[in-house]
Order: sequence, then C-alpha cells, then structure tokens
Amino acid sequence: MDLKLKTMWPLAAASFVAFTSALCAAEGNQKGDDMMPPSGQGPDMTITPSANYKLRDPKGWFITGSVFYWNAHEDGLEFGITDEANSGNRTIHDGEMENLDFHWDVGFKLGLGYRFDHDGWDLYANWTHFNTTAHEDESSGNCQGGGHVFFPLFTDLVPADNMNQISASDVDAHWKLRLNLIDLELGRHFFVSKWLSVRPHMGLRAAWVKQHYDIDYSCLRNIDTDFHGSFVSDETEMTNKYTGLGVRGGFNTRWGLGSGWSIYGDAAISLLYGRFHVHYEEDGKVAFAASGSDVLDFEDSFHATRAITDLGLGLMYEHTFNKAKWHLAVSLGWEHHLFFSQNQLWRVFGQAGAGSQTFTHERGDLGTQGWTLSARFDF
Repeated sequence: MDLKLKTMWPLAAASFVAFTSALCAAEGNQKGDDMMPPSGQGPDMTITPSANYKLRDPKGWFITGSVFYWNAHEDGLEFGITDEANSGNRTIHDGEMENLDFHWDVGFKLGLGYRFDHDGWDLYANWTHFNTTAHEDESSGNCQGGGHVFFPLFTDLVPADNMNQISASDVDAHWKLRLNLIDLELGRHFFVSKWLSVRPHMGLRAAWVKQHYDIDYSCLRNIDTDFHGSFVSDETEMTNKYTGLGVRGGFNTRWGLGSGWSIYGDAAISLLYGRFHVHYEEDGKVAFAASGSDVLDFEDSFHATRAITDLGLGLMYEHTFNKAKWHLAVSLGWEHHLFFSQNQLWRVFGQAGAGSQTFTHERGDLGTQGWTLSARFDF
C-alpha cells in the first residue's frame, strides 16, 4: 500500500499540472492584467461602481472617531449563594445566586484610512479602547449569623473542625476589564443597487483582554456550630489575561433613505490565536493578626484560539462639501461584541471532611454592548 501511494503522488501531481495547462490553453491567452476579465465578460466598474462618495479625487485619506457608552457582562462570575431563611445548617431553603452589578462606562475608537485609486479599494486601521468595572456587596448585618447565611463560592478555606460547611456574613466583590482591539482592514465599498451599498473587508485583529477579579469574605464561621474557628476573613485575587492575533473578515452595508440619510448594518467575525495567563491567589486572615497568611497561590498559562463576533446597527447622515473635496459622515447606533470562552478562571473550594481541594474551570463568554456615536471625515 505504501508503495502504491508513493507511486500515485507524482502521477496525481503531473495530472493536475496537465489539466490546468489544458484549461488555460482552452481559454486562450489574455493581454494585460490577468485579474481583469475579457471585454464583455464578468463584472466591471459599471456593474459594481465604487461607493466611496462623489469626491473629486477618488484617492485620499480619511479619519474616524467614536465615543461609546457600553456595558460588559461575563458568565461564571457568581461569587456566592444567599439564603434568607437558613436556620443554621447546610441545607439551602430560600437561596439566591449572587452576581455582579456590571456598570456602564465610556470608551472610544480612533481610526485612520486611505482610499486607493485602484478599483476603489481602501485600507483602514482602527483602535478600540474600553475600561469598565463591576461591583457587588452583601451583608447580613450580623456577624453571628441567624436567619441570613451567605455561602462563598470562591474559597479554599475549610472549617476548623474540617467537617462542616463554611459561611460568611459579609462579602465584597470587584471586577475590572481592560479591553484593547486593533483592526487592520482591506475593503472595497461599492453599490449593488441605487440605494444599497456593501463593503466587504478582510484583515487582521489584535486583542488584549485583561480581567481582574477580587472577592473579600469576612466574618467566616462554621454553619452548623456557629463557631468562627481560625480564620475571620478571606481574600481571593484572580487575574485572567488574553493576548491574541488572527484573521478578521466581514462586511458593512448602507441602506439609503435619501437626502443623505441611510441605515447601516455591520457584521464581522475574527479567529484569534493567543495566550491565556491565569493567576489565583487566596489569603486568609487570622483573628487579631496584622496580615493574612497564604492559603493558595498558583498560575495557569496556555495557548488557545478564540472567536469574536461584531455586530452593529444604526442611522447615518453624510454630506459632501467644499466642491466635493471633503466628505463628512455621522452615525449613531447599537453595537454588540461577543468574545467566546474568555473566562478561564479557576474556582477552588475546600472539601469539608476530606481535607483537600476541588478545582473547577469556568468557561464563560465575555460580551460588550451599547450605544456608539461615530464620525468620519474624508479629505
């Protein structure tokens, strides 16, 4: 069998070369640019005319700027369970999972592009910067418990008797996101009908996604015995960093309404290959001690491919002025971006009665969405 395969490979290659040569000979020899179709055949500029506005000079620079008001969210960041009707045991009677309150924050985009004279192509680079936070705190108001119990979900501490469930009276959780994206696009904006234009594009995307998650549990005790044991507070600090580079492609559409107004719709997807760096550190503070003691500290680093989707929909107004030398477009719309499997934090908790840890891996998606106000100036 191996001998046959070795014999067939050269034969298949020779057959392929012969077939393509015959095909080219049958089509005949073309003069000029091989990318251009023969006269009267295939698409040309009269069928898909450039939609790079009616400027006097089709080539030239353009700049873009955006300010946006976005909200972020991520799966797998629940930090505890509150039981309002607990009588002092491990059974949850009226529990509710506690989640973060994700804030709305302002970010910006800056872009620079150039319109080529070659078939209406354009090259465009864009930077997106967004910082945001989330926070939540819970308190029973009673360090001795009674009627209100909070079960921590990010702690390796085990009760002093190593047999019962640990609980906390107060919790304070903080999450931070630092997001930076750089996109490089090569596209062509053209009309497919009188009132509809499309700009397909392909290019690259680089992403830096940094997350910090800190959780402080205080007034710890054994739920069954109401005994506080050795530790009175626990602080868990986690980081989740991803840096990636990959291919991005999509299209921008404009649906003309008349008098300079249009509806725009954008969609893109990217696949990035990058590296995750995850860090987990937990410190427990003993009663009357000035500082805490290490409970757990470890890191995780690995390569992975991640997908990102981008969607946008809104209203645009544009106008050409100064004798068709300049062009200005202003738009307002809603954007949604989804970063698949960005949450790679480890959830660690001690096993009562076993004296060991249980490690579970979160697999949550990160999303950002909100209003974006943008402007573009061609000159």
